[in-house]
Amino acid sequence: MFADKQYADSVDYRIFWDNLRAGKFHAGQFMRLAKGQKEVWIEASYNPIYDMNGKVFKVVKFATEITNTVEKIMSIKSDMHKIENAVATVDRQTTSASAASTQTSLNVQTVASGAEELHASV
Repeated sequence: MFADKQYADSVDYRIFWDNLRAGKFHAGQFMRLAKGQKEVWIEASYNPIYDMNGKVFKVVKFATEITNTVEKIMSIKSDMHKIENAVATVDRQTTSASAASTQTSLNVQTVASGAEELHASV
């Protein structure tokens, strides 16, 4: 009900619940769906609770909503990706400018050498 349908139908989700039924504690960050299918991020622990016979009879979840934090992290990652692309572009432009500068220097030296030869022949 609170998980994305694709995830709820996945093998990973089935294993998640199989492990809880087997008594294995699980904690982490999870994307869930709130009212209106709005994405909400939680940091949660899923805790199996045992009956008097040592069998798991329910799972208690303790959760804190962390949507704002996750959105900020995603925004920072996006900004970092943009910065990496900009740095790569500047690097390519710098390499190109350096090559052009080297070629220009060679051209100036060729012209200067030609001018000296012309001067000497005159």
